[in-house]
Amino acid sequence: MIRTGQTVENPLTGERLTFLKTSRDTNGEYVVVETLLQPGARVAAAHVHPHQTERFEVIAGTVGMKVGRKRIEAGPGEVVTVEPGVPHKFYNAGEGEARFLCRVSPALGFEQLIETMFGLAADGKTSCRARCGSPSSPSTISTTCVSPSSHTACSARRLPWARLSAGLSGSAPSTSLPVRPKPP
Repeated sequence: MIRTGQTVENPLTGERLTFLKTSRDTNGEYVVVETLLQPGARVAAAHVHPHQTERFEVIAGTVGMKVGRKRIEAGPGEVVTVEPGVPHKFYNAGEGEARFLCRVSPALGFEQLIETMFGLAADGKTSCRARCGSPSSPSTISTTCVSPSSHTACSARRLPWARLSAGLSGSAPSTSLPVRPKPP
């Protein structure tokens, strides 16, 4: 269980997150993390939060993002908000470290998702064939990418495979997640 002040690191993606406010602190309303991206660091994959808003406030460096079809570079003091259902990814677009605050609301299963994904990366159970830090086995993909408890879905390109593998493993979610397909 994630606690306030706890720092977790993904050795494959170069992300380091410190939890400033947890769902326990906010009665599930939101989570706030400070994210440090080393040069070259990036989130494991483009992804969607079907029911959560993410607010990124850059503190230092340059954070590159793709939000829907829009490419953005944000610097210190700039804020980017990603609404529910919008595919997005982020990365360090500068030469030095980049740092931002991220507020995820409502909290839902965000802390557990980060714990799972970063733990899998640390345990060598992720793949760099397509996206470093993404789950590599079908059962792991179905657990982390389409699990109703995670409230997160992988990118549209990976989601069909995740749904198929979830069905094969018998753990398919009872409802499909609203994911917008990637444009051709």
